[in-house]
Amino acid sequence: MISASERTFGVTAYCRICNIPIAVNTGDTDFLCPRCKGRRISVIGGRAGWKIASHNFRLMYPNADIEFIDTVELPKKMPEDEYFIGVGGNDQRKHIHKLLKDLLKKEPLNSIHPTALHEACRLGHGNLLMPYSVINPDATIGNCTIINTGAIIEHDVEIHDYAQISPNATISGYAIIKEGAFIGSGAVILPGVVIGEWAVIGAGSTVTKEIKPNTTYAGCPRNPYKKRRKK
Repeated sequence: MISASERTFGVTAYCRICNIPIAVNTGDTDFLCPRCKGRRISVIGGRAGWKIASHNFRLMYPNADIEFIDTVELPKKMPEDEYFIGVGGNDQRKHIHKLLKDLLKKEPLNSIHPTALHEACRLGHGNLLMPYSVINPDATIGNCTIINTGAIIEHDVEIHDYAQISPNATISGYAIIKEGAFIGSGAVILPGVVIGEWAVIGAGSTVTKEIKPNTTYAGCPRNPYKKRRKK
C-alpha cells in the first residue's frame, strides 16, 4: 500500500477506498476515484439495519448517495446500483441475498466501520463489521455475515455464510462457525470447536465441544479443580 505522503509526488495516485490508479494534481490529499465519489448504495432491510449500515457507509464513502429500501418492497422496488442487506435474521438475509444475486447478477457491498480491524483476513461479500470488532490474520469470513460490536474472531477461524456473531463474543483459533449459526453476546467458542449449521449459542455460554446443526446450547460448563492448600 502506498502512503498518502508518497502519493502526492507525480501524477498517479491510488483511490483510498478501492485502490485503483487515478490521476491527481501534485498536492492533492483527497484521493477518491469518480466511482467512490459518486457511489449509489441501497440499504435493504428494516429501520435498525438501515441506521447501522448507512452510518458505516457514510464513514466509508462520505459523498455516496444512500437510499433505504424496505424488505416488503422487494422485488417491486430494486436497487439501481450497489446494495447491502441490512437484515438481522440470518434466514431472511439468506433469502434476500439469493433473490438479489439471481436478479441483479452482482454481490452486495461490505459495510465496515472504520474501527473494525480486518486487514489480514479473507472477507467475502455483504458482511457487516461493527465498531471495534477484530478479525485476526488468516481468518475466513463468508458472505452476508454479521460481526457485531467488540466481537473477536481469532486466527484461522472460519465464519460461514449468513452466520451472526453478537457483541463481545470470542471465537477462538481454528473454530468453525457454519452457515446461519447464531453466537450470543459474550459467548466464548474454544479453539477448534465446530458450531453446526443454524445452531444457536446463548449469551454468555462457553462452548467446549462440537454443537450439532439446528440445536440450541446455553450455559457455562464447570469442571472440578484441585483443592487449594491453606496457607
